[in-house]
Amino acid sequence: MERDDFRLRARHLLFPQVLAIVRESLDHRVDYGSADRREIGLEAYMQPIADRLTTAIVPASPTGEPTVLPRLQRFRPRGSTSEVSFRTTRECRQTEKSYISHVVLDTTSWEASVAFQLETSPVVQTYARNDHLELAIPYTYLGHQHRYYPDFVVRLSNGVHLLLEVKGEERLEDGQKHEAARRWAKAVRSWGEMGAWYFEVRRRREDVPAILARYAALASAAA
Repeated sequence: MERDDFRLRARHLLFPQVLAIVRESLDHRVDYGSADRREIGLEAYMQPIADRLTTAIVPASPTGEPTVLPRLQRFRPRGSTSEVSFRTTRECRQTEKSYISHVVLDTTSWEASVAFQLETSPVVQTYARNDHLELAIPYTYLGHQHRYYPDFVVRLSNGVHLLLEVKGEERLEDGQKHEAARRWAKAVRSWGEMGAWYFEVRRRREDVPAILARYAALASAAA
């Protein structure tokens, strides 16, 4: 629906449609367990639900295709690893496939394992740890604005860029971060000036090679 057409719709016409969708979702998509169904009306649940819906709803063209575009900084629309220069006391590992000389490790097990897989993968052209890159994705949680920094930015041999997050435990707020990252990647693809970008999150480090291979198999035209 076009923005101007949407504004012409009266709220009393749209509300019944939205209410029907919400009721269908509550009846078939929510597992209440032993809790009373009415508890979903509590503020603690209502605000996260509103955040998720706000992030997921996107405008559509007359053909039904998403038309979300990235919001660019006027004087700095693109970032570069050439601008990264900083000192740190955290543990680091030297790199060969990254334009940044070292990978900074917040935890020696997770980041070191993923960095090793990126270094040794035959389908990875280059990568960077998202530290001081300023690649921040805005998202809303509990009514407040935040910024999310995915762990790694990876460029594959077919030109596809992949934002990669690997973490063991997912909190409620993480779901909102990841949905915002998927929407961000879709917006960049719609823009079309920087090729194909995707976002992936995995709980197991062992899944990284399969994820890399799947995106590396995408047709070059899609990149």
